[in-house]
Amino acid sequence: MPNDPSDVAYDDGWEALLETATLVDVRGAGELEADGSLPDALHIPLRMGDAPGAWVAAATARLPDKNAPILCFCAVGGRSRRAAEALRGAGYTNVKNAGGFLSVGDTRSGARYV
Repeated sequence: MPNDPSDVAYDDGWEALLETATLVDVRGAGELEADGSLPDALHIPLRMGDAPGAWVAAATARLPDKNAPILCFCAVGGRSRRAAEALRGAGYTNVKNAGGFLSVGDTRSGARYV
């Protein structure tokens, strides 16, 4: 990562965004149980087969400011990329795909995995 202009990697400076962005965790409940979660992240699960429209409706209800910085993440990066694309399609202007949880979670705790 990054493979797309909307992707942002640790080395690109996304660690600074962790202090100001709303974190959107799109992993499922089982993943949260198994791997943990970040206490201030919004959990809005997106399964691979889900239609983006239903997910966007759930997300927009919890993300009222379409100009605020948002970092989406999942386990590896595929679902978070879909979530970021869906939010941009709904008019959000400052959305990035941060990729996998281990990168985001471990950076938050002071460790760094690349």
